[in-house]
Amino acid sequence: MYDGRLTPELAAQTFRNIDRLFPSRVVARGTSTTPLPHAARPIAAVTCSSRGRNVTLDEYMRVNRVSGLLLLQDGQIALERYALGNTESTHWMSMSMAKIGDLDADRYRTA
Repeated sequence: MYDGRLTPELAAQTFRNIDRLFPSRVVARGTSTTPLPHAARPIAAVTCSSRGRNVTLDEYMRVNRVSGLLLLQDGQIALERYALGNTESTHWMSMSMAKIGDLDADRYRTA
């Protein structure tokens, strides 16, 4: 069980390689899969409120050690961002990581 005592760098390495440290199994892909399409007008810039001040999404992710963010709108990828050395191909353990909410994308779109 992760108890918060790992350094941030070691935590990222651990979470990326959790399948090598603990028993795990691969869940087979379904027979009918469809890739998520990218939105024609992706979200270009996002600002967030963090600890009482407005920050860029990159700064928010850095300060809060967010490893990745995927925003979907109407079943399309509106924004996809990775940090902590991760990419779209990185394996990462899942512990209550999926959050669902409404996105008023028109507030965040830029020309």
